[in-house]
Amino acid sequence: MCGAAAVLLSLTDVAAASETVVSSGLSIRDGRTQPVFDYADAVREVVYIDVPVDTDGDGESDRIAMRITRPRPTEQGLKVASIVQASPYYGGGWDNPDLQWHPDDVVDEPQLASWQPPTGPWPGWTEGHVYNDNYFVPRGYAVVKVAALGTWASSGCPVIGNADDKRSMKAVVDFLAGRIKGYAEDGREVTADWSTGDVAMTGKSHEGSLPIMAAATGVPGLRTIVSIQGVANWYDTVRRNGGVVHSPTFPGDDIDMTAKVIVSRRDPAACEAEIRRMSQDMDRQTGDYNEFWAARNSLGDVRAFPPTFLIAGLRDQSVTPKHFADQWAALGRHRIPRKAWIMQAGHDDPLYVAEQRWLDEVHAWYDHWLYGIDNGVTERPAVDVETAPGVWRTQSTWPAPDAKPVRMSLKAGDGTGQPGVLSREGAGSGSQGFVDASKRPTADKLGDLSGGDDSRLLYVSPPLATDQHLSGTPKIQVRARLSGAAPYLTGYLIDLGPDTRVTGFAPTAESWCFGPSLDGDSGCRSRWAYQSGLTPYHVVSRGWQDVRNRISDRTTTPVDPSTSNVYRWDLEPSDHVFKAGHRIAVVVMATDYEHTLRYPTGTQVTVDLAGSGVTLPLTPSDG
Repeated sequence: MCGAAAVLLSLTDVAAASETVVSSGLSIRDGRTQPVFDYADAVREVVYIDVPVDTDGDGESDRIAMRITRPRPTEQGLKVASIVQASPYYGGGWDNPDLQWHPDDVVDEPQLASWQPPTGPWPGWTEGHVYNDNYFVPRGYAVVKVAALGTWASSGCPVIGNADDKRSMKAVVDFLAGRIKGYAEDGREVTADWSTGDVAMTGKSHEGSLPIMAAATGVPGLRTIVSIQGVANWYDTVRRNGGVVHSPTFPGDDIDMTAKVIVSRRDPAACEAEIRRMSQDMDRQTGDYNEFWAARNSLGDVRAFPPTFLIAGLRDQSVTPKHFADQWAALGRHRIPRKAWIMQAGHDDPLYVAEQRWLDEVHAWYDHWLYGIDNGVTERPAVDVETAPGVWRTQSTWPAPDAKPVRMSLKAGDGTGQPGVLSREGAGSGSQGFVDASKRPTADKLGDLSGGDDSRLLYVSPPLATDQHLSGTPKIQVRARLSGAAPYLTGYLIDLGPDTRVTGFAPTAESWCFGPSLDGDSGCRSRWAYQSGLTPYHVVSRGWQDVRNRISDRTTTPVDPSTSNVYRWDLEPSDHVFKAGHRIAVVVMATDYEHTLRYPTGTQVTVDLAGSGVTLPLTPSDG
């Protein structure tokens, strides 16, 4: 049982679901904390804590700032648990022309550049669309918003996921658990004497990565994390299998550029040396995994994690499903209590996808792990998968427990051109080739069956007799010979066939409310909705390999253009149903215009079909 529950609640009294039990000021009805505290009257304070790191090299410990909102009765002895949302965005961000840089040719030097620390008025506190305080403070929680290193009123510099970042997040929990002191804005020493010492951390994207960093330290008192599209291995955000790979949202992005955008401390010039050091050490020249990236990989620390709730978007091309899948698998290997939501959306918050359904679920999760309430949240199926907008399937784990690998070969078509055949029967034979044309947009001709595109190979299955449910990580193997400058091989998995599909997710003119509102602090949000339309195909998954890293993502090994090599790599994990009558298609190409660096065109790729194919995780009932 959580420490907070032992201090606050006599849970044996919660026998009848219809009863309301009030203990030390908290109210519980039907196994849930109730909104009995006045949000307008809550205590609001800014506290600073010292962190045992010196990322800006000024000879002093870095100091990070937090804004705490807690129920007023905590001034009279009520002790409450804390929900922490740390962020690099509370200080706003700076426009950075480097983010628009999109390489057209091979990169010969690290992207060091012309960056100068931003000037102009200090951006101050930017609230964004945070909602935890409006909803949870009335229910008896403190909500603690923490400005990450080098942002808003925190000193230090953005270091993006390394040991110093982890120590800074650990220090927040240490303060809430009573192990270190803080300082008020007037310099007075303060303690979290209102805190039970039980802490959850949450957030989305970069904000969802900071809870993972805290969890990696094994800090006592961190009872759970709720990571919405968070990152445990930063290498996979801008690299993949030895290659430099980007999100199409931020072409040319890299981890140093992220630091440049978020550094919002009063004197950002103090971070110029640290960010330039990041630019050098991250190795944009080869894309190899090195010690810089190893220091930003928390997957090896999962054994220290508390119970973890992960949220993923199947259409997320920023923090792609691989991040979720790798964390989920690691949690399972170490038998860490875990839960997952997998949404049809992209890089979006579940609040907008599922509204009150999401709040009910995460509320039950916090009540259980922070206040010890036996509400059945851990007895329900561990995984919720959104199979269509607003339609959810529950299952015991992910991938689907009955998904099995199905090998499919690449075969030449009836003629000498394209498309070829994706077949479950036997291996292919012979060879087929294409010439890389990196300047064309990827999506233009992925599903083109006319055979008019000679810059990629396309293999298409016969029409499916039954629905085919893919759940897990598709894998591809290509035996090929490459001659030219482009070092990439790219694979795409496509659902080919006209259908009404999700095409976007956007706010509507409607709004809904979930908590009290104050001036500048709304408890209401726009109502979002999926957009749909008739499309000829859907990209289910994609993946990339730098052929120079065929042996290891740590080592660049030159490619002999006269020799065929076997290249194996994973595509992005997915959960998708190919409908009866549709066809499964696989595209093999070199440069991916939307995701990889654009090397000079003209690389010749010759594929040996006998040594090439894909393996798809399909449920056996799908035939």
